[in-house]
Parts: sequence; C-alpha cells; structure tokens
Amino acid sequence: MSVRAFSVASFRSRLVCELRKGFSLVEILVVLTVLTILAALVAPAVLRDREGAKADVARAQIETFCLGLSAYRRDVGSYPSTIEGLSVLRIASLNSSGWAGPYLSRDIPDDPWGRPYHYESPGANASQGFDLSSWGRDGAPGGEGDDQDITSSDFSCGIAGRQPIAAR
Repeated sequence: MSVRAFSVASFRSRLVCELRKGFSLVEILVVLTVLTILAALVAPAVLRDREGAKADVARAQIETFCLGLSAYRRDVGSYPSTIEGLSVLRIASLNSSGWAGPYLSRDIPDDPWGRPYHYESPGANASQGFDLSSWGRDGAPGGEGDDQDITSSDFSCGIAGRQPIAAR
C-alpha cells in the first residue's frame, strides 16, 4: 500500500467520524434561540403588511365597482337600487332598460376579509349617488387602523367628468 493511499483512507475515515458526530445540544439550542428572535422581530412586520395589502385590494375592487356603476348609470340612467345591488353589474334586472352589460368581467367577490361589500343607493353621499364600502377587518362600521372602513367616498369614485343625465 502506498503512503498516498494510506493518507486518503485516513482522511476519509476521519471525515466519516466527524460527520457522524453531529451537533451538540448547546449548538442546537443556540440556533433555535436565534431563529425564535428573528421570527419575533419579522412576523409583526409581515402580518402588518398583509393587512395593508388587504386594504389595498379592497380599494382597488371598490374603484373597479365604481367604474362599472358609472357605466351602468350612463346606460340605464340611474344607479342600481340597494335591492338590486352590485349583482346587476353582471346580470340585467327587470328594471334596467338600456342595460348594455355586463359591466364587470368577473363575478362580484367578497371583500378581502370574506364579507360582502355594502352598497346603498341612494346613499348618504349625495354627490356620488351611492355608498359602497367594506367594513374592514372587524366587519363592523367605523373603526381605526386595520379595522377602518374603506368607502367609495374616500376617493373620487365616478365623480370626475360626470355630466347630468339630462345633458347627454
């Protein structure tokens, strides 16, 4: 047997012994402690961003509904009643002569928290003609932070460039 072959075999056996040795309990506990601290620091930021993303989705959906409602109003002459609701943007009702929809390409989704959007027409916001809102994370009117309502009156929903029906 050559000297070189002996040293390679010796190296290989030492490597196998080192690999079998594994980690000590203290090393494992240190790694778990570091991972726990990192998770405690990162998790709140990730969850906060997730709730913020849900609010952004609700705003985008409400703006899309507003565009559909504006097109519906242009064709029919008024906004859908509270009873007709948002579903008339997809399927014509008996009271909607002039309906040229569908005004949305997909079915009306629930808000990002899994609840239906709240639509009223005529609404309290007289300049807009309807109220459309998501009641946020808590599902109740009002609230602050992540529980804050997201409403169509928060942005110019269908108001810009609007002409009275008689002027068309």
